[in-house]
Amino acid sequence: MKFNAFRKHTICMTILGVRPPGGVRWEWLGVLLDIYLIVQLCCIATWGYLFFQGAFLYLPNAFMDRIVGLSAAVSVLGSLAKLITFRMKGHVLKELFDELGGFPVNTERAIFYFAGRLVAKVTLIYEVSVAAIVITHNMHIAIDPEIHRSSPYWTASKTSGTKGEIIRDYAFNLDSAIVALSANVIGDTLFLTLTNQICHRLLLLAETVSSIGKGIRPVEGLPVPEDADDGEVIKKCVEEHNLLLK
Repeated sequence: MKFNAFRKHTICMTILGVRPPGGVRWEWLGVLLDIYLIVQLCCIATWGYLFFQGAFLYLPNAFMDRIVGLSAAVSVLGSLAKLITFRMKGHVLKELFDELGGFPVNTERAIFYFAGRLVAKVTLIYEVSVAAIVITHNMHIAIDPEIHRSSPYWTASKTSGTKGEIIRDYAFNLDSAIVALSANVIGDTLFLTLTNQICHRLLLLAETVSSIGKGIRPVEGLPVPEDADDGEVIKKCVEEHNLLLK
């Protein structure tokens, strides 16, 4: 069987408006995704700007909240850069996903260590932690009867403005937070998964090279015919080495 290590990343990128590697089936859908992505990028950029503005104008009023706002603004700019990079480098992602996304796994050791299971567990812990941050950050809605802006806020105080303004502010804050945090999670876990896949390919290459001259083929090695001679195996190893260097 084969394991596709990047299936979840492809789905999440599409939800965020980034075209999946390889494009989309319908042109109109690609246009809608581009429009949706542009809107979200504008929201994230505005969100980051408001954090910087709040810290600049009201730092003496609530020092800790404004410092948290500055750190959030830096993270927001990072997520903005990741989304733009994903959209502009779609062809590079497609090549990486095609070359590293699927490979045969036919042993328990390969399934656990190299088919992404171990990395998937680390990724799950990361995703749950980020989700917990979003949930706990918004729990005040259920336990606090007074309506106020989410912290870190970018107005003079948490209760500045009318009830309608605070609700609109909260909705915008929540949407931007979900998109920005999702982009950060996808970007970080994507690099982790890519590293895992490259390490696995290096292991397959090493196992195959070590079998040359022994007349046997390793269970966990590069896909070569059982009756292939050492010359063909060496050629396959060189091709794999050049591919990884590329």
